[in-house]
Amino acid sequence: MPGVSRVALSPVPVVGRQAFHRRRIAVHRAGGGFVLLAAAFLSPGACTAPSPEVQRTVDRYILAMAHRDMEQLLDLYAPLLERLAAEPAARHAEIRGRFRQYAEARYAAYEAGKDEGHLEFQPVGIVLARALNLGRGAYYETIDVQFPDADRAVLIQEVRLAYRSIDTASLPRGTTIYLMGEPLGTIYNPVIGARQPAARRLLEKVWLRWSLVKRDGRWRVVQVEPDPARPPESYVDTRQL
Repeated sequence: MPGVSRVALSPVPVVGRQAFHRRRIAVHRAGGGFVLLAAAFLSPGACTAPSPEVQRTVDRYILAMAHRDMEQLLDLYAPLLERLAAEPAARHAEIRGRFRQYAEARYAAYEAGKDEGHLEFQPVGIVLARALNLGRGAYYETIDVQFPDADRAVLIQEVRLAYRSIDTASLPRGTTIYLMGEPLGTIYNPVIGARQPAARRLLEKVWLRWSLVKRDGRWRVVQVEPDPARPPESYVDTRQL
């Protein structure tokens, strides 16, 4: 629709206890509206054990999801690689093609879900990463890495959604924004200048639990999920945008 923008707001960067991530924001005119662009500059988070390879694997996976880099996802997603290892080489192209279709369906599910106001998360992590804006401007910090054994790792990541620090007054009327709410999976999509609920509960911090395995000397991602041991933090937002 001419003159109407749709924006997924990126969290404002905050200096953390042990590491920080910076981003730049540029606002460009596009087709009569505005588009908010964010570029993330990521630095490794702190952890309880030296784990640069685990951290690099997680960062690469995040950027692959952010940029829809299917080749990287194919290379880093452990369940797919295990399926390939169990099947004859003649079926590998078919299996890879099915994974591409599955991944593209997850991106489409995010786009549909954010307009409907609810998202479903899967172990591959694409919808969750899109919702939290990972790799596209979000602040995240690794707060713990554990190794249950030599070939398994669990990484805990804190993601901060600093919605209260974003100046929505600078956005034109008619812009739709997308905000993560509670319970996790809820999406608020208010329109700037339109009538809105008196209050909404927005997420402020979310903790993610990454599970990884080492195969052929390299770390791969098994799944990423909201950490069941750390409920998200939220606050009540009463602003009229």
